Amino acid sequence: MISFEERKKRALKRLAETGADADIIEILERINSIEKFFTTSSCSGRIVLLKIPHAGSKREAKF
Repeated sequence: MISFEERKKRALKRLAETGADADIIEILERINSIEKFFTTSSCSGRIVLLKIPHAGSKREAKF
C-alpha cells in the first residue's frame, strides 16, 4: 500500500505538471500546504471533501 505522503507527493507533482483553473490556485495552495490534506482534482465549479480510512477505499469515505 502506498503511504499518504507518497500519494500526496504524486498528486502535487501531477498538479504542477497539468495545472488547474486560475480561479482556484490560491485555495489549492492553501489546502496542499496543510500536512494531512491534499487535492486530487481541481475545478473552480465544485469541491468535495473526503476522509478515507486508507488508499483505495473511496467506498468507505466520509463526505
